[in-house]
Amino acid sequence: MPNTMINKLPAFDLLLLPPVNEAQVASSELPKMAESIESCLAAYGIEANVKHISPGPMYIHFDLLPASGIKVSQIANLSHDITRSLSASSIQVVPVIPGTPYIGLDVLKNSRDTVYLRTVLDCAQFRDVDSHLAIALGKDISGKPIITTLTNMQHLLIGGITGSGKSTFIHSMILSILYKATPVDVRFIMIDTNMLELSVYKKLPHLLTRIISNTEEAVHTLHWSISEMERRYKLLSVLGVRSLVEYNQRVQQAADLSHPIPNPFWVPADGANMTMLMQLPNIVVVIDEFSDLILKAGKEVETLLISLVQQAHITGIHLILATRYISVDIITNLIKSNIPTRIAFSVFDKTDSRIISGQNGAELLPIGDMLYMAPNLVEPLRLHGALVHEQEIYAVIQDWQTYGQPQYIEIIPVNDYEALTFEDEELDPLFDQAVIFVVEKKRVSISGVQRQFRIGYNRATRIIEQMETSGIISMPDNNGNRSVLARPS
Repeated sequence: MPNTMINKLPAFDLLLLPPVNEAQVASSELPKMAESIESCLAAYGIEANVKHISPGPMYIHFDLLPASGIKVSQIANLSHDITRSLSASSIQVVPVIPGTPYIGLDVLKNSRDTVYLRTVLDCAQFRDVDSHLAIALGKDISGKPIITTLTNMQHLLIGGITGSGKSTFIHSMILSILYKATPVDVRFIMIDTNMLELSVYKKLPHLLTRIISNTEEAVHTLHWSISEMERRYKLLSVLGVRSLVEYNQRVQQAADLSHPIPNPFWVPADGANMTMLMQLPNIVVVIDEFSDLILKAGKEVETLLISLVQQAHITGIHLILATRYISVDIITNLIKSNIPTRIAFSVFDKTDSRIISGQNGAELLPIGDMLYMAPNLVEPLRLHGALVHEQEIYAVIQDWQTYGQPQYIEIIPVNDYEALTFEDEELDPLFDQAVIFVVEKKRVSISGVQRQFRIGYNRATRIIEQMETSGIISMPDNNGNRSVLARPS
């Protein structure tokens, strides 16, 4: 990857600006609306003042400060009168705005404003986030951009019917990262068995592999991700750190002092000169329609995903899973319990809404709106997603292409892949040596066998399966772990 790309990020002027007239029309009406609210309440003997006005895409939010002794119920009981005085279709009274003395009034706008991607990326909230994994989720009902990071999320599960805005949101997340990270900082693995949404990124230099388009390759890619997770865990352990951020800081500090850290797993077979530890990128695995993998490959895919979502985030590997099929067979309790950060777009009915969000409501969402659930939230947050135009995607990708083509790694070596397709009842020539290795280590690891004997993933997998058939190791449990049954001789 050329070094010229390291400090250059895309310019915001690659993204479309919203039409000026939308904001102008709204702002000219806001003071009049505030006066109408105060006058309506005063007519019923209720003293209250509008202190802040926040126009959002769908609602206009008013912070109302009631006089001493005024109850929330007094204002709530007049909601229909306030609605009539504003000539609005509906309002919602927010009894408590945490951390303030205000009561909230959310007035539904006569027409919805489009949230442009530029308005949530080219803003202080996004620019001030010091993370390569910053994500612009969209705007809340008051129009405030809501920004988080994949580091905080750990992983993300997204559900919504076709046409709900789910795919557009995935693009907005990818572009968010592309405005924060170079290929040195973040690499993507994209799995899209339908080859509909993610194929547009095929020339993006951030790609770690070519875009995965079939189930068999996707399964192998998930296996590789687990092997990479295990490798990174060992590196973190050697340095005595607890996250990829700390690991990269330690490696950089050593390099700055001209005392690079030797690779503890280097062996002469790797080359004549000992290698030094290098900084590692975050890896974002995006799986569009992971339900297709579950339906075709079944329990194996769920087991692989669970292994990753339980531990991979510590090593800088993060999963984004999306599905249009909402059912307990796809979004199982095991997946939900391990991915607490979830986003629900519009779904078919209340049952589907409860499956992904734990409550009703997602079935009523309009296109582009979402319910955002995270461990730090008491209840789901209603957000308006940003519209992403195709020309914006191409513009950002083209901007990155000027710095180089994707440098793929070979996750599935061709010869090894072909070898797996033939049935072979004979034990592998390395079988006996591998048994000794596993029994002595008292730990079953495909990646460990790979590294010890310098073989490909599929051959190592076959050796492990032969050990299971021979009764040397157990079958994998629900977490994919195996026990060593044989004792050292």
